[in-house]
Amino acid sequence: PASRIERLDEALPILKGLWAHGRMSFHGRHYEVADALGEPRPPTPDAVAWVLGGGGRQVLEVAARHADIVSLSARMSSGRKDSSFGLTATAEQFDQRASWVRHCAGERLAGIEMQCMPFAAAVVADRDRYAVRVLSPMFGLPPKQALASPLALVGTVEQICTQLLAHRERFGMSYWVVRGAQMEQFAAVVATMSGS
Repeated sequence: PASRIERLDEALPILKGLWAHGRMSFHGRHYEVADALGEPRPPTPDAVAWVLGGGGRQVLEVAARHADIVSLSARMSSGRKDSSFGLTATAEQFDQRASWVRHCAGERLAGIEMQCMPFAAAVVADRDRYAVRVLSPMFGLPPKQALASPLALVGTVEQICTQLLAHRERFGMSYWVVRGAQMEQFAAVVATMSGS
């Protein structure tokens, strides 16, 4: 993974340069480009929003240097959501991830939007019961700790709105992605948050 992340860190300036200038030369550790033509190009260089992220420090530092949108997640060393990700899904772990991005982004931070895609998103009447039955086994964490994770947006519409505001304040997250299966039930959350 470290080598793949290094290659990503090197590839991004090449792609951005090709799309911004049309032609580019570059010599790096992993890539060498000689007067390459970057076609087709976006209509303008800022027409593309770069989204990068993950759960490890190295990939989040690359995202902080290059991305417009930085996605914070748990670490999934196995490559999938299994019992290994839970301990890295805690709110405290997300504090650390957000601090890595803030530190590495420097002056870029003002132009970066922090994003998260929860693993569990559900509008339910009894969030505590849902935490015991679903979240705790899924995350391998005590129910209260699982509910505090940004990877769990669960509760009534009002409770989820409160969570979103708290996560914005604590982690800087203002961009949320929910899976297609939850879109309809989250319409009420969007309406409430937007004042519609």
